[in-house]
Amino acid sequence: MEGQYQVEFGHALARESLKGNISRMLPLRDPVIIRNKNHVGDYNPNMENKTLSLICKYVQCFSVEKNCSTTVRPLGHCCDICGTVMTFASNKFTVKSISELVQDVIADKNLNDLVQYSIDRIDEEDDDEVTPRYQIVGFPLKEYDDTVFATFTTALHNKLTSSRANLMEYFSSEYKWSQLDHSYTAASKIAGLVTFCLLVLIALAVSLRSNMNEDRNASSIFQVAWHQGNEDDDVVQLLDPTEDITSEEEEGSAAPLPVETLKPRLFRVDKYNVTTNKVVEGLAGVEMQLIQ
Repeated sequence: MEGQYQVEFGHALARESLKGNISRMLPLRDPVIIRNKNHVGDYNPNMENKTLSLICKYVQCFSVEKNCSTTVRPLGHCCDICGTVMTFASNKFTVKSISELVQDVIADKNLNDLVQYSIDRIDEEDDDEVTPRYQIVGFPLKEYDDTVFATFTTALHNKLTSSRANLMEYFSSEYKWSQLDHSYTAASKIAGLVTFCLLVLIALAVSLRSNMNEDRNASSIFQVAWHQGNEDDDVVQLLDPTEDITSEEEEGSAAPLPVETLKPRLFRVDKYNVTTNKVVEGLAGVEMQLIQ
C-alpha cells in the first residue's frame, strides 16, 4: 500500500533533564510505543481518498501495457499493475494465518521465484461491519505470466474455501488477475504478411516458368508453307528458319512439286491366256501391261 503507515506528530514530545543544576528538555527516546497489536490487522488511513490523492501526487506511474493487456489496481495503490487482486471478508482468519496459507500455496505450486504478495486490511475504520475485510495482492518477480497468476489465485481461493468451517469464515470473495494478449502481435502479423507475399511471388514465378516451358515444347522450329499441286491437291512444305531463304522468296514462289496419282488396275488371268505351263511368260505379260 502506498506510503505504508504515517504517524502525525503534534508538538515535540520532551522530558525534563536536570544535571549539574542545569535543566534541559530532551526528546523522548520512544515517542511512539505499540503496546498491543491487533491480530486481524490495523486500518490504514492512507486508503482514504483525501490522503491517497496527496500521496499519488508524488508517485510517478510507469506504463505496464507492454507487460500485460489488462491491468489491475489494488485499493490503496496509485498505479496499475500486472498481477492479481483478491478481496474477501472473514471473522476467523488473521493477517498471520492468511500469510501462512499464501505461503503454502506458493510452495505447493512451486511459485517461490515467481510471485510476491502483500496482505492488507481494507475495511474502513468507521464501517458498521464487524467482520474484517482483507486484500491480497500478487506481484510478479519475473516477466508476467497470466498462467502463473491464474494458478496462484484459483489455488488460494480453493485453499481459503476448504479451510473455513462455516460461511462467515470466508465469504464475499472477489478476485481477478491481469490477462495477456495471446493473439498475434503486430510484428508477427507483419512477418506473416511478408511471408505470404513471398509465397505468392514464388508461386507466380513457378507458374510462369512452367507455361514458358510448355509453349517452347509445343512450338516447332519449322515454318509451314502451302503449295498448289495438280488439280485439287495441296502440298505442305516445312521450311527451316535457320536457312537463308531470302533470295528464294525474291525470285518467286517455289514451283509446285509434281504429284502423280496412281490408279489401281485389275487384270484377269484368262484375258492374257496365262497357263500353268507358261507362268513366266504370263508374269512378263502382266508386267508389260503395268508398265504401259
